[in-house]
Amino acid sequence: MVYSRTPWNLPTLILIVALLKWAHVCGNPTIITYSPFNASVDAAILRSAMNQVGTDEQKIISIVTKRTLKQRLQIISEYDKRFKMKLETELKMEVGGNLFELLHALFQTKPAFYAESIHKAVSRFGPDDQALIDQIFCCLETFKIDKVGQDYKKQYSRDLKVDVKKDVSGDYATLLEALIQGKRRNSTSFHKNVNNSIKIAKELVKTGRKGSGIWLGSEVNPIIKTFSECSYKELAEISNEYLKLTNRPLATLFKSKSTGNFQSLLLKILSYAESPINHFALILKSALEQTPNVNLYKDIHRCRAVIRVLVTRSEVDLMDIEERYSVTANKSLAADVKAATVSYFQKACLNIIRGNR
Repeated sequence: MVYSRTPWNLPTLILIVALLKWAHVCGNPTIITYSPFNASVDAAILRSAMNQVGTDEQKIISIVTKRTLKQRLQIISEYDKRFKMKLETELKMEVGGNLFELLHALFQTKPAFYAESIHKAVSRFGPDDQALIDQIFCCLETFKIDKVGQDYKKQYSRDLKVDVKKDVSGDYATLLEALIQGKRRNSTSFHKNVNNSIKIAKELVKTGRKGSGIWLGSEVNPIIKTFSECSYKELAEISNEYLKLTNRPLATLFKSKSTGNFQSLLLKILSYAESPINHFALILKSALEQTPNVNLYKDIHRCRAVIRVLVTRSEVDLMDIEERYSVTANKSLAADVKAATVSYFQKACLNIIRGNR
């Protein structure tokens, strides 16, 4: 079978495939285990920073943004035990605005953080689809989805699937529901199956030649099954094989054969599967792009997008994301964050970016 090809040269194709594979083995965090660490000492410092005339925000930031999540949770436990008060309750009385939103996120477990992020996204007049698509459902592994659903039920006494689906419809709703089922295979147990990847890629090529949408008209939409159950590494391999067969990125198929939020979610899942580092660098670039007289403190949705990346990636690959951002935006991440933020929120964000290494 002969597939039509655009004039991309072979070295470029090989480089793209290599970069997509490389993207899954990188992982340079900005925040690592802080040493020497003493939860009791840190709790006392935080107590001192809040139990005085005028809150010492700088002291709070210097502790909270330089510890790992595991260490922050130990500080919470020690604070509650030692001072018989809830640390987050104290913080909420002493700091506000975007700074509190960031500090609050840093003190949450990942499932609790995502559960709250989803609740914020669906609890407004019409869902915040950009948040649901860009940074939540496109990149959650199965073990996280299960725990997020449990935490959502615990926090809000509501069913996650019901709340997410209430204002959405069509293939977008079907894909969201499939993702919530938590059937995605784990990337850590991925075993390369070239034949299977080629088979799916060839099916996608056939789809691209048809005039209808993506595998529509069947009882179970195969593209939804593929994108909700294949591991991210499997999806990256399928994308690689599609590129080899057609000399075109798989994203071009979705752009021509799907629409709306369904298209957006497919593209974001694909973006994350191909390169998590590039995916989050582009999200930061979009959130930090300046428009006249609009900074993050005036736009809560863009602000939360930045917070989600800094909080969820600081112990994973934020250093890699920062390097990729400088290439994508032709400016440093720190410079753009500084331009888009103010006051102690700015200092806290920059602390996370600069890290504790």
